Amino acid sequence: MGDHSNEAFQLQDYYEEKYACNRLLGGPFLELDDDSLPWILNHIDCFDRQARHNESVEDVHFYGYSGDDQDDEVWDNLGQAIGNLQELEKLSILRDANDLPASDFEILGRILRHVRQKIEVDMTEIGYWDAEQSRLFAQAIHGHPTITSFEVGKDFPYESLDALYSALATLPVLESIVLERHTRPEDESTLAHPESLAGLLRVPSLRVVVLDGFDFTPALCQATANALMDGTAITNLEFKNCSFSAGECAVMMATGLSKNTSVSDIEVVSEHDDGVIFDALAAALPSNSTLRDLFISGAPLPPVFLALGKNTGRKTVSCNDFGSMDESLCRAMEDGLWTNATLESLKLNDT
Repeated sequence: MGDHSNEAFQLQDYYEEKYACNRLLGGPFLELDDDSLPWILNHIDCFDRQARHNESVEDVHFYGYSGDDQDDEVWDNLGQAIGNLQELEKLSILRDANDLPASDFEILGRILRHVRQKIEVDMTEIGYWDAEQSRLFAQAIHGHPTITSFEVGKDFPYESLDALYSALATLPVLESIVLERHTRPEDESTLAHPESLAGLLRVPSLRVVVLDGFDFTPALCQATANALMDGTAITNLEFKNCSFSAGECAVMMATGLSKNTSVSDIEVVSEHDDGVIFDALAAALPSNSTLRDLFISGAPLPPVFLALGKNTGRKTVSCNDFGSMDESLCRAMEDGLWTNATLESLKLNDT
């Protein structure tokens, strides 16, 4: 009788491990949600054993957990198991912030504590955050040793950007950031986030920066320009659908870009017609020798093309949505691009 009982338990263990291997860990995504987490927590030893040998999971999708409270040891065990995934590259937080209680951020922090693979953190799918959630998240990522890439969506609260930028600046191997923001409060006099953003831009490991939908006030322009002038390690800089205050912003950004010695690739995609960032580019190009690749879309091109004639570093230029080939554009190309001795590639796509 005893032998049959042992065989039954061994068979049960076998099927549990097969479930973990095939259903939870069999593909590139591991879903941590209210459906999977109860099973995982009840079979954490089995899950951990399979995770140690797993070579397929690349992205963990964290939806949070609404079940009964668990001991810290249980969440530490889960974090250790996730930290054992050999091919883990990304952690995506996919649940709307309104549905994320404070306990979920504690769980997230405990998971991250055990992750030693170099990973990307993606928060772009989360809806509105409140100040407390923002603080808890900043605390969860603070000083993490292996986060190399970070993306945040537009609904992160403006008043909490200081906490986010300051936390990101503590990441010792951060290489790439995508920051998306579309709105700001009417009264920003008490907000210091331009300086905290400038501190983030100065992180020595940071190479790629994408600023999406930013509303560049004079204070933000000045802080960004100061960071570029003081010295950054950034090589790729993208302004995507950003707006800029007229007048002084162009001068500030031009000064920052002209004195920067690290950025080799600039991409500007704009649906705005203010032309400020393109005026800044035109003013900076004659004195910038480190820029190698320039991609612009939606730009008033003649000033930029004319400035390229005086630039000695340019290698490739790509333009989308440049409009009609009118007389001013033709003259700018003739007087600017055709006189550039270092230009190797020019692509014009009127899409």
